[in-house]
Amino acid sequence: MIKTLNEQAMLKALANAGVGSKVFVSYLPGRPAKGFTGLLEAQRAIDEGLSLRHFTGTLEALKVNKKDEAYMLLWALERDSLQSDGSLTEGNYRAMNPSLGKLLTIEVLDPMRDCWFAL
Repeated sequence: MIKTLNEQAMLKALANAGVGSKVFVSYLPGRPAKGFTGLLEAQRAIDEGLSLRHFTGTLEALKVNKKDEAYMLLWALERDSLQSDGSLTEGNYRAMNPSLGKLLTIEVLDPMRDCWFAL
């Protein structure tokens, strides 16, 4: 069985991080990807030799959902944004909820200490 981080462990790992912090996250989503963009992202990851569960990017927010579960919002470089002309650009938001998916690792690479979160 894979060891995972729960909500409290996620918050502890991000205790010294704020908006704009650079983070690395290993996360297995609780639901399958939807739509064409998800398939293209997966294919790009395979083509570039990336793991489908690894995300590097900017921490955008810590939020609480309707079920009172904390989750983080990451601007992930491994995600793609579909543009109106049909092209893809690198980077998109990725929500990561340890109560829904499996949060394996969080590492704060470059903390931004002047922008604290308040849950």
